[in-house]
Amino acid sequence: NLGIKKVVFTSTAGVFGPSINNIVTELTERTVDYFLEYERTKAIAEDFAKKYMQKELNVVIVNPTRVYGPGVLSKSNSVTIMIKSYIQGRWRVIPGDGKSVGNYVFIDDIVKGHIIAMEKGKPGERYILGGSNINYIDFFRIIKDISGKKHFMFKLPLVFMLAVSYFMMLLTKLFGVKPMITPALVKKFNYQWNVSSKKAEKELGHQITNFREGATKTIDWLQSVNKGLDKT
Repeated sequence: NLGIKKVVFTSTAGVFGPSINNIVTELTERTVDYFLEYERTKAIAEDFAKKYMQKELNVVIVNPTRVYGPGVLSKSNSVTIMIKSYIQGRWRVIPGDGKSVGNYVFIDDIVKGHIIAMEKGKPGERYILGGSNINYIDFFRIIKDISGKKHFMFKLPLVFMLAVSYFMMLLTKLFGVKPMITPALVKKFNYQWNVSSKKAEKELGHQITNFREGATKTIDWLQSVNKGLDKT
């Protein structure tokens, strides 16, 4: 009734789950339970969006991976917060052995990805908007190289991190203290998250900014708004 002819719905690549046997694509079927309510509710919202497809509304779904870059430093920009915290010497932890892989996509690529999804996206299709697959060791090595800040990093066993997270949840329950990490998030660290954006690259023209370039732009921005990152 409002004359809306096409909708681009923003979901998350987290709905597909980790890359247990193969790299994650739009055809990947989740084989483990959801780690976060964010993933679960996005999956529910996708199902809701698909109902509108049955009503002949042109709906395209995009699934961003871990987004980083200039922007409001909120929970949705947690990767940038982690970069900032490392530079300031406040983040010293590498989860597990540091070899767990995540996919990191620069914010500009996400903005452009939404635009081209509106312009070229096919009705009823999903498109992963991803970036670089990189493990924690390489992640922090690149941040160190770009920023020039070298901090000693502690590789914490996931079992230890899990115990700490349960203790933090207890403090939350007793005193209302906001937990720095949750058991669900620690369990997520135990998996690989290799993701492919080839479908979006081929059908939409999605272009990926490599992590070193994106991290450089992010750190330049952080320094411009934080005067050398001296402030918290």
